[in-house]
Amino acid sequence: MNEPNPKRPKTTSQSSLSSFFTIKTTVQKETQTKDKDVSSSQKIDTSSNEPIIPRSVPASLKATWNVYQNACIYRKVRGEVNERTKLAAFDLDGTLLTWRIDGWPSKFEHYELWNATVIDRLRRLYDEEDYRLVVFSNQGLIRQAFTGVKATFVKSLLEWFANLLDRPLSVVLSTSKKNGFHKPSHKMWNVAEECCFGGRTMDVSSSFFVGDSIGGDDDPQGGVDIGFARAVGEHRNANLRFYSPTEFFGPSSKQKRDKGKVAVTYEKPPAAVLQTRAALVSGYLEGPIMLILCGAQGSGKSTFCDKLLGKNDAWVHLSQDTINNGKPGKREMVEETAEKELRAGRCIVVDRMHLDETQRSVFVSTAKRVNVPVHALVLSTSTSLLASRVKRRSNHPAGVEGEKGVKVAMISASKMVMPTYTEGFALISVTATEQGVARFVDQYSKISTAEPNTTSILKQFDLPQINIPSVILGTMKMGRKSAAEIVSKARSLGFAGVDTAPTYNNEIEVGRGMDNDMFCVVKVPKRASTAEDVQKELCNSLSSLGRKQADLLLLHWPSDSETLKSVWQGMETCVKEGFVKALGVCNFSAKALAGLIPMCSITPCINQVERHPFLPQWDLVDFCAQNDILLQAHTPLGQGNNDLWEDPSVQQVVASTGLSPAKVLLLWNLQQGVAVVPRCSSEEHLADIMELFKTAASSEALLIADDLMELNGISRTCRFIAPPFMFGSSSYCWATNANK
Repeated sequence: MNEPNPKRPKTTSQSSLSSFFTIKTTVQKETQTKDKDVSSSQKIDTSSNEPIIPRSVPASLKATWNVYQNACIYRKVRGEVNERTKLAAFDLDGTLLTWRIDGWPSKFEHYELWNATVIDRLRRLYDEEDYRLVVFSNQGLIRQAFTGVKATFVKSLLEWFANLLDRPLSVVLSTSKKNGFHKPSHKMWNVAEECCFGGRTMDVSSSFFVGDSIGGDDDPQGGVDIGFARAVGEHRNANLRFYSPTEFFGPSSKQKRDKGKVAVTYEKPPAAVLQTRAALVSGYLEGPIMLILCGAQGSGKSTFCDKLLGKNDAWVHLSQDTINNGKPGKREMVEETAEKELRAGRCIVVDRMHLDETQRSVFVSTAKRVNVPVHALVLSTSTSLLASRVKRRSNHPAGVEGEKGVKVAMISASKMVMPTYTEGFALISVTATEQGVARFVDQYSKISTAEPNTTSILKQFDLPQINIPSVILGTMKMGRKSAAEIVSKARSLGFAGVDTAPTYNNEIEVGRGMDNDMFCVVKVPKRASTAEDVQKELCNSLSSLGRKQADLLLLHWPSDSETLKSVWQGMETCVKEGFVKALGVCNFSAKALAGLIPMCSITPCINQVERHPFLPQWDLVDFCAQNDILLQAHTPLGQGNNDLWEDPSVQQVVASTGLSPAKVLLLWNLQQGVAVVPRCSSEEHLADIMELFKTAASSEALLIADDLMELNGISRTCRFIAPPFMFGSSSYCWATNANK
C-alpha cells in the first residue's frame, strides 16, 4: 500500500525458533580475565538455509561477547558510537521471548517471540525515538562456564534475536546469583554503561524497563524485574518506568492460543439464558435479582457499583470492605444483609472478588433460598490496569493499595476461575473495557422500572478504538445515478456516517456525496484471499471514495479457514500503517467469531449482521456481550418486506406508539444496544429516520418495555440476505437457511 521505509526493513514474520540449526560448541577452560572476547568459542554449522548468525553481517551490527569481573557476560556492538542516553531495556525469558512448551525450555524450538509485534516495536524505538536497545537477564545456570554449553545456548539465542531485529542490541547477563549482579540489584545497569556504552551515563528518567517478574505467589522469581527498575531508580535518584510485557507488547502468542482454546469451545447457551439476555438488553427484566461481581482488586467493582447506584439508587450495594458501618466486616454479615434485602424485594449487587466457585456458591445459595435469580458479571481487567489502579489508591478500606497492594492484586488475578452456568447462574456476562462496563451499568439500571432505555443510543456507541454513530447510511443497491445526491442529502439531514463496499459498485459516486467529517466504513470483499489482496482492495476503495483513511474496515464475509489468518493479518497491517482506525467483521456467527479471535492481534470491535425481529440472533447477542464486540444491524428494516412491516406484533407497536414501522424496527435494535445501517432511497425516508434524533430526549418517542417484549416474542424466522455459499459445510457457515 505504500513504499517501505528504507531505514526500516520489513519485519520477518517468523515467530518460532524451529528453524534453528545445530550449534556445535567447544567447551574451553573458564576464563579468569576481567574483559575477554569469548565470541570465538562458538562453532557455527553454516549449512542451514536460515543461520542464526549470517555469514555476512553489516559492520555496524557486528558484536563481541565479553566477560566482566567473572560475574557477567555482555554483548558489545562494534563500531556503535552515538550520543543516545535513553535506554529501552528488556528482560529476555518471558518478555522478548516466551516458551511454546509448559516445562522448562531446553531446545531452540521451545522458544518463540512474545508476539508478532516485538520486532517492529523495538525497531521503532531505535529508528524513530532514539533509544538504545539493551537486554538485562539473570542466567544463573551459566555460573563461570562462560564458554560452556549453557552460555553458548543463550548467546546463540540472543544472536538469532539480534539478527532478526537488525538493529544494534546490547546485552548484559548475570551468570550467578551469588555474584551480586543478579536482578533486582541495579549493578547490571552500571555494567551496560561502562562496557557497552563507552562509559556514558544513561538518563534513567527518560528510560524504561520491561519485564515479566512483578511478584506474587505465582511468580517464582519473586518480583526481580519490578525490583530491578525500582533499584535503578533509587540508585540514580530518578524514576525508571516499568512495564509488564503484556502492557508493552499486548497479549503473548501463547495467551492468544490459550484464549482461543476457550473461545472455540463456545456452545450456544440454554434457551432460558438467551431469554434472560433478551430481557436485560431490552430493559424489561424484572427484579429482584442478585448481581455478583467477579474480579481481583482494582478490576473496577466499586466503580461499577457507584455508577449503577448513580443511575438507579434502588439498588443495594453490599461490600465486605464496608459492611460493618463503613468498615471491613465478616462475609456472614454480607450474606445476612443480602438475604434480608432480597426478601424485601430489592435488587442487590455484591462487591466481592468471587474468584472461584467456592467463593461464589455461598451467595448463589443465598439467592436460591429466597427464589431470586443470580447473575454474574466478570470484570476481566488487564493485569497492567489492575496494577496501575491499585498503585494509585489511597485510603482503601482494606488497605489494598500501593506497591504491596499490587502484589496482592496480582495474586488474586492469577486465581480467577471463570463462572459457569452449572453453578446456578441465570446469566453470566464478561467485559474487559470501560465501554463494556458502561453498557452493563445502563442495562442493569433499568431492572424493575418501566422506563424506556433512554441511553444516548441515538448519537454514538463508544468503543475502545473508535466512537461509531449509532445510525449509519447503508449504500447497498444504491444506484450510481442517485448515490451522490442521496448521500449528500443524508449528510445535510444529519447522517454522520456511510457504510460502503466495493461489491456495491458505487464507491466513486458515494464518495462524491460524502465529506471528510463523515464516519466511513469500508469492506474487504470475499474475493480477497491474501494479505496483499486486502491491501490492494482497501487502496482501491479509498481511492474511489476520495479518502486517505477510513474509520472502520470490515471483513464482508467469513473467509475459508485456510485464508482467514492471512486476510486478517492484512487487515491488521492496514491499521498499523494508519489507513484505518479499527477492524470488524460482517455476517459472522458466534462459532465463526470463536474461530477468528485466537488469530487476532487486533480483535474485531464490531460484527455487522442481519438483525430484525424475524432474525434476533440472541446467541450472537450473548456471545458479543462476552467478548466486548458491538453488534451492528444491516437490513434492520428487512429490505422493506411487507411480511415484516405488516406483522401483527409490529403493527400493534406502531398503533400504540404512533411511530412509523421503520422507526419501530430501528428502535427495536437501538434500544437493545445494537447499531443500525438502514438503506434509504428517498429524501422522505431519510428525514423520517432523522426524526429519531430530534425526539431522542422524549420518552414518548421511544419504545417501552411492553413494546420490546411484544417484538421479541415474534416467532417467525426469516433471513432476507442469504447467499448460497453461507450454507455449506465450512465451520463459518450458518447452520440452516432461516427463511420460513
